[in-house]
Amino acid sequence: MNATAQRGVLIALVLFAAAVFCTGIHWGLPSRAVDAFFFPPDSEAENSTQAYRLTGVGIQRLAGDWEEGRGRGADVAQHPFTDRSAPIVLLENPAGFTVSQILQRGDPALPPLLAQQSQDWQRVQALSKDPATHAQELREAHGAYLQSGDAVQREIDRYNNDRIPNLAETIQRDSVNRARILRRYRLYSNQPDEMITFRALGRMRPRAGDFDPRLYQYGGLWIYPVGGLLEAASFVGLFPLVHGPAYYVDHPEEFGEFYVVARLYAAAWGLLGVWAVFALLRRMTASLKLATVGALCFIVMPAVVELAHEAKPHLAGVTLILLAVLAGSNYVQSGKAKWLIAASIACGAAAGMILSALAGFIVIPAMAAAGRKGPARAIAACIAGLLIASAVYFITNPYVALHLVHGERAVLASNLGNGRAMYAMGSAAKSAINSLRLIAVGAALPLAVAGVCGLIVLAARRSGPGQAPSGIGMMLGLAALVVLVPFALFAADKSGEYARFALLIDVALAMAAVVAIGRIVRRQAIQTVIGALLVIATAVYSAAYERGFWRDASTANSRIAAAQALDHRLQSFAPEARPALGVDAEPAPYCLPPVDLFRWKLVLLPPGRARGEVDITVVPDDAFHVWDPRSTPMSWADKRFTEASALHSSPLGAAANGAAAIE
Repeated sequence: MNATAQRGVLIALVLFAAAVFCTGIHWGLPSRAVDAFFFPPDSEAENSTQAYRLTGVGIQRLAGDWEEGRGRGADVAQHPFTDRSAPIVLLENPAGFTVSQILQRGDPALPPLLAQQSQDWQRVQALSKDPATHAQELREAHGAYLQSGDAVQREIDRYNNDRIPNLAETIQRDSVNRARILRRYRLYSNQPDEMITFRALGRMRPRAGDFDPRLYQYGGLWIYPVGGLLEAASFVGLFPLVHGPAYYVDHPEEFGEFYVVARLYAAAWGLLGVWAVFALLRRMTASLKLATVGALCFIVMPAVVELAHEAKPHLAGVTLILLAVLAGSNYVQSGKAKWLIAASIACGAAAGMILSALAGFIVIPAMAAAGRKGPARAIAACIAGLLIASAVYFITNPYVALHLVHGERAVLASNLGNGRAMYAMGSAAKSAINSLRLIAVGAALPLAVAGVCGLIVLAARRSGPGQAPSGIGMMLGLAALVVLVPFALFAADKSGEYARFALLIDVALAMAAVVAIGRIVRRQAIQTVIGALLVIATAVYSAAYERGFWRDASTANSRIAAAQALDHRLQSFAPEARPALGVDAEPAPYCLPPVDLFRWKLVLLPPGRARGEVDITVVPDDAFHVWDPRSTPMSWADKRFTEASALHSSPLGAAANGAAAIE
């Protein structure tokens, strides 16, 4: 086919990918729509000056500044619990005596105060009938009513403080913890890692010349462009850009647009990845049809669909590695220095986007070796390429170099140490088995199996008919292998979310499957049928992810269903009861549905979930089934939750479509 036809196919692929990647892009954003769960009409938030519905400024003052500890990484908790060996009470919510209970107990000071409050309110009502005539008197009456109400509340607080030990300290501690919980729900999305990009941007001080993100797993090529895009969006009036979180705590919907901007940046890299896969397969197979099949598999691959919907740089890092392989193949075929430079820049940019993409550096020596220009020239090319790639990394991440040179390594150690703490090696057998399951999750089981079969075919048929050596297979295979080794080592106890780190492996398997089709099937019609089946089988597994994003962008999602179920459970307890709700992590929108913050006693359980310490425990359901296309283990969208007690464990709530909120 001519270049015009190829261009038309590529445009169609990009448009299709844009539709797939942008469906449900508004999923899981912060909103005040869940305030009804936090502040029920009859909660203490409505009638106590000690536990009032806080403003953004009040929440920020109580919760504490995120800027505490400038030596901390942006992804490190500012107020961590260092000892998790025993349950930690986050919210006690002590049930103090109510007005009616105090009156029944015979407190002599409260009745006259209530009478005065009632008298002041009657005066306000009387003057309100003709406010224009009695404007000044009405203002004075309002002031008197507020003062008498404060006097009533002070007496209630005094009475309770005198009879309940440490009540004032407990209330203050609850206020601080409640403010921290509310801040998370007002600013965090339903994806636990998305917020760290904005934490990093929020800690910069551009006017003071401080652009240090204090976050280095996510590179400057991710963080700085996101900041620039937010500035541009603010400039055209999409949302205001102010410094400090207090404003956004009051306006969480506006902060939610930050996530959309960053997700669109990630999705844009996914579109570039479509072109990279298409171009690589066009070169490897000399077939427009097979290149189209491979690009479609990439578009509907579960890991790609998931990462294109998240404000995270993993998809961008893999795309840059693919671009490095593409440029490297040009160098192998032409020997021109410009392609060596381009490939090296792409490798450095991949690491500059996300540190885990440092695996792409292996493309440089593989490219130099595949060039077959002699040992001396290959070594020179390798050294030059590694120097260029390193320079690109440090240019896009200047503060890493500055901290290394000037010895300010505390923030580096804090950030990178926090990343290391997430990984621990398990048994070899368990790691191997779970890594295979996770790869199948990311690629979709049919595509993963086809990819493994494709690798076997390609190993048996090392050369393709009429194809000039390009080194693509070697470069991509080595990069995937470099990713596979640490991925498998740490996979033993990882949940489905960990599958995203195998994206390059998934892409390599998809490409191997497509190339193998071209090697073993000669008839065009059969190629078309097999390719279509492969795309459809992959799409079946990603459809559940798309459905989850769509649901989570609405109010008819699993979190709301779980919140309603928890509220129903709460109503089954006596009004004065404070049932204990156990959680495995500090309450945030991704790990706990919104709950009444003035009745539940929230308890952070130690590892191992000591359920006997609480009435019920609510945890996200991390179970996944490789065979089940309805399972979405990588995603936090439309997440299911499990309610557990000492006697049983069961799904919590029901989704809008009638399915269990946890399956």
